Amino acid sequence: MFSSRWHKILNDLRDDKVRTGLIVLSIAVGLFAVGTIVSSRQILLTEMDRSYRAIRPSSGTVRTLQLFDEDFVQSVRRMERVADADARRFIQAQVQVGPNEWNNLQLFAVEDYETMRVNRVRPESGAWPPPEREILIERAAIGLLNAQVGDTIIVELPNEKQRPLRIAGLAHDLIQIPAQIDGTPYAYVSFETLAWFGESYGFNELHVLATRPNDKAFAQQAVNEVKRKAENSGLTIPTVLASEPGQVPLDDILRAILLLMGVLGTLSLFLSAFLIINTVSALLTQQKRQIGVMKAVGARTGQLLGMYLSMVAVYGAIALVMAVPASRAGARALSRFLAGMFNFDLQAADMPPEAAILQVVVGLLVPSLASLYPFLSNLRVTAAEAMSAHHRLVRGALVWA
Repeated sequence: MFSSRWHKILNDLRDDKVRTGLIVLSIAVGLFAVGTIVSSRQILLTEMDRSYRAIRPSSGTVRTLQLFDEDFVQSVRRMERVADADARRFIQAQVQVGPNEWNNLQLFAVEDYETMRVNRVRPESGAWPPPEREILIERAAIGLLNAQVGDTIIVELPNEKQRPLRIAGLAHDLIQIPAQIDGTPYAYVSFETLAWFGESYGFNELHVLATRPNDKAFAQQAVNEVKRKAENSGLTIPTVLASEPGQVPLDDILRAILLLMGVLGTLSLFLSAFLIINTVSALLTQQKRQIGVMKAVGARTGQLLGMYLSMVAVYGAIALVMAVPASRAGARALSRFLAGMFNFDLQAADMPPEAAILQVVVGLLVPSLASLYPFLSNLRVTAAEAMSAHHRLVRGALVWA
């Protein structure tokens, strides 16, 4: 009896190749979407957290109107709630991107790029640190300048002094909003280059790391204490930027994209389930006479149900063979695309084991559950009812003809 059941299953799969292909393809599409999205989400969240931790992200940034020196930075580092602090010089400059065409440029200067302690900027390519009278461009921003590494660009500071600066290389600054999204390029120079522009030495941006950075309320309190200390020292504070613990810029947008993709993947799986229900119902309608014959020779409802569920499991297994490798490649491509969009690197882009396990469970369970109702509705009939239904179907077809 076992071999005859499988013989029928294989015949059904082989005889109607269009129906088999349609069901398998619909399941595979849903599994591909689920596997790709689940894998991409896990890859991106893991790699984003790894990249973010590597730069020692700050708990907040305090920007001042007046310049301060290293002594003030050292005093902040000694504060009870402050684990570390680092300083930069920030200048809102202009860069020439075409004939009589200028764009905003956020320019930063760091005392020692090799020993940055908070919100570290990393070398990407070319020179490091930025040589005197040359400039480094944040890697996501180079496309906004109509220039390449080795080209010379004209930069103008608020003091209206313009200088030609050779692009010596690219840097990677994960703490900044990706330039292709923000529309504002970021660049890095030395203090010697600022002196060439006629700017005096000093910092106006302080990056603060709290002793309990994952405690949002505590971190905010630490940043506020630094702000009060700066104000008590005679500094004017126009801007205080608080950071969400463990979140890169635009983290909420990335998570919203992943959530939306997850919803779409789930919907595609539900659509495949509805297709399975309709196709199985049509199959059982066609096989009413076969069901009646099998019932007449002693087949029980449970045996028939097991046979048809085995057929559906075969559909799911074939779909898995197609979907798992495809979703592995899809997750890798999607993860790299989104990582590039949000300006962080992937060290690993392999499908997590739990994603493959989820695909197997869904691929075998969802088709079976989707087909369970039409199976139970059609297989509970008696042999006489099945044969009678078949004869009525045939007579109706003849009358219609």
